[in-house]
Amino acid sequence: MKGPRRSYSSTAERFRVFWSDKETNLLQGDNDDGFRRARANEMRELFSFQSVDKVLEIGCGDGTLFSYLWGPRTDYKGIDFSPQFIEKFRAKYPAAKLECKEGASYQDGNLYDLIFLDGVLQHFDRGMLEQHLRNACFMMGDGGCLIWGSIPRRCLRMQYDLGRFGATKPSLVCLAKSWLARLLGRDAMGYWYEPAEIETLARKYGLRTKIVASSMFPYRFHAVLSKTAKPVGATVPIHGFSAEIKLKAGNGQSIPAAAWKSRLR
Repeated sequence: MKGPRRSYSSTAERFRVFWSDKETNLLQGDNDDGFRRARANEMRELFSFQSVDKVLEIGCGDGTLFSYLWGPRTDYKGIDFSPQFIEKFRAKYPAAKLECKEGASYQDGNLYDLIFLDGVLQHFDRGMLEQHLRNACFMMGDGGCLIWGSIPRRCLRMQYDLGRFGATKPSLVCLAKSWLARLLGRDAMGYWYEPAEIETLARKYGLRTKIVASSMFPYRFHAVLSKTAKPVGATVPIHGFSAEIKLKAGNGQSIPAAAWKSRLR
C-alpha cells in the first residue's frame, strides 16, 4: 500500500466557504437535549460491539454530541475545518484535544480504535472520499473500526427535495427551492451515495462493511467498516431487512423494519 497522499480540493474549499459564517449545526432539532440523546444512542449502537479507548472524530463540529458519546476515560481527538466550531468546542471542553484541519486529507500517524464521522461524507466528493479512506486505513489499529454516519442515500434525493422527510407538506415549491439552493451554492447536503458504492470502495481497501439504516433520518444510512471480522451487534442491513431494526427510537422502543422499508427502496 502506498503512503498517504494529500491534495487540495475545490470541493473542500466550497464547503469551507459555506460553513465560514455558520455558528451552529444545521440539523433540525440539534439544540434539543432529547434529540441529541436519541442521535447519540443511534451512533453508539454502531460501535457497541467493540471496546473503544482511543477515538478520532473527523468533522467534530462544535462538540454537540461530545458529552453524549464519549466517556471521561476516552482518549479523544477531534478535528474540524471550521475555526469557529473548534473555538466553541474548546470553550465548552477545554481539556479536549482539538485541531482545525481539513478532514479528507487528515492523517496524523497515530492508531485509533475508532475513527468516527457523522454527517461528514456528504461534504466529500468521490476523490476526497477515497483519499480519506486511504488515510484512515493507516490510522486504524488492529481490530480498528471506521464509522461513516448519516450518509444521504442518492435514490431518495428527489423525495428529500420534494420535502417528504420534512415537517412541511411535500410540494413542487419545496423541490424548486432545493434546486435553487443547489444552483446558488447554498445547499449543505452536497454528495449523496448508495450503499453499493460504499461497499465497493471498502472492498478495494480490504475492509469489511456493514450497512445500517438510520432510525432518525430515513433518507440516510450508516456504514461500519472494519479490518477484522464482520461487525456484529447493532446491524440493520438495508438490503433484505431483518425482522426488526435493533436501533432504538428516542423513546427506547425498537422500530419495525416495515416502517422504513418503503422509504429505503
